[in-house]
Amino acid sequence: MKYVEIQEMSRDEAAAVLTNGTTDEKIIALLSLALYDNDSKWVETICADYLNDNNPSLRGIAVQCFGHLARIHRVIHDTVIIDKIYQLSNDDNQTVRGQAEGAISDFRIFLKLKCKRFKHK
Repeated sequence: MKYVEIQEMSRDEAAAVLTNGTTDEKIIALLSLALYDNDSKWVETICADYLNDNNPSLRGIAVQCFGHLARIHRVIHDTVIIDKIYQLSNDDNQTVRGQAEGAISDFRIFLKLKCKRFKHK
């Protein structure tokens, strides 16, 4: 996927894309919600659904969205998410592992969390 500027999508537009879109379109929709929707708790529920996705691109972008939410809103409402992202720092996919490390770094900086050290496979 090449870089594209992420435009703001309405919730209805994003929901339609997440239901019927291609992987690249879903990635853009998830990023749009994370970057522009003011209800971070609601966005967390949408992104959390993708943390276990079979597609590593969607799994990884969901992780990245949590880093954005931490940076923008200074909160992650569901602490189970933070534990899941720690687990994904050992994902089979190298890109997902890197995105998890980035999100955990955002948690350290923007949520002031004392985070565990990474232990890779």
